[in-house]
Amino acid sequence: NLTLSEGLVYIGQSSFGGNQQLIEVSIPKSVKVIDNDSFVNCEKLATVKYSGSKDDWKNVSVGEYNKHLLSAKLICDGEEVKITLKAPVITTAKATTKGVKLDWDTVENAAEYKVYRKSYNTSTKKWDSKWKKIQTVKGPEFIDGTVELGTKYKYLIKAVNGDVTKNSKSTSEINFKITPNEKEIQSN
Repeated sequence: NLTLSEGLVYIGQSSFGGNQQLIEVSIPKSVKVIDNDSFVNCEKLATVKYSGSKDDWKNVSVGEYNKHLLSAKLICDGEEVKITLKAPVITTAKATTKGVKLDWDTVENAAEYKVYRKSYNTSTKKWDSKWKKIQTVKGPEFIDGTVELGTKYKYLIKAVNGDVTKNSKSTSEINFKITPNEKEIQSN
């Protein structure tokens, strides 16, 4: 167990990263920033005790690659906080020269996002029966560089925090093709 001192404002990058012994951490209300990788690969981290309120915790800036910190059981002011996730909303699905670019709204409490895809089979005139996971990402954007020209795709985003998962309510469909002049990629 680790107890950080009251008055501490900033937890630096990679401060406790890779600590396989860390099971519980107590963070004082004074902490305002937890930098990238501060708790990266702390796979046994199960409980985070925060001395402030749930609303105070929302104001702590937590950097990327702190999945284990964000998915641990959170206790604020002595009470366990139930993690809830809203459904991600896909805001952009467009063809680019690098592939299909997806953007979605940031979901509060999401530690990561899983991106799924279905392809349309022109022979059978049917969509794949199952969603295929293509990537897990930290932020609300992704470029799918594994697409094939002339193929239709549907995408689904899942917001994840530990055992809590929320699927996007709608999917985004895109036809990845080259325009007749073959100079630019177009989506429709």
